[in-house]
Amino acid sequence: MNMSTPTHRERPNSNNDGRSKRKRTMEVSDDDFIPLPISLYISYICLFAQRAWITRNVKGLQDKIELVPIDLQNRPAWYKEKVYPQNKVPALEHNNKAIGESLI
Repeated sequence: MNMSTPTHRERPNSNNDGRSKRKRTMEVSDDDFIPLPISLYISYICLFAQRAWITRNVKGLQDKIELVPIDLQNRPAWYKEKVYPQNKVPALEHNNKAIGESLI
């Protein structure tokens, strides 16, 4: 064994005093987690919206994603202003941000 090479290596993520440089994160329990509301805007007659609706149900997300039916013949004015400016369905809203159509 060559005596000039050290027998131990210094950890790359540590200071000279042995403390880790890694940031410590605060642990959050499941009781502290508050889910944000997610809304799926659909029309019952739209095939693409039906696919998103079926996927929501198959994945078991009925409790997490609220289903909001929209009448395509009489769309509410708030839908275009508040949710999805393109005024089409399906649209998924989360954290006041909406994505729609093929992006779902």
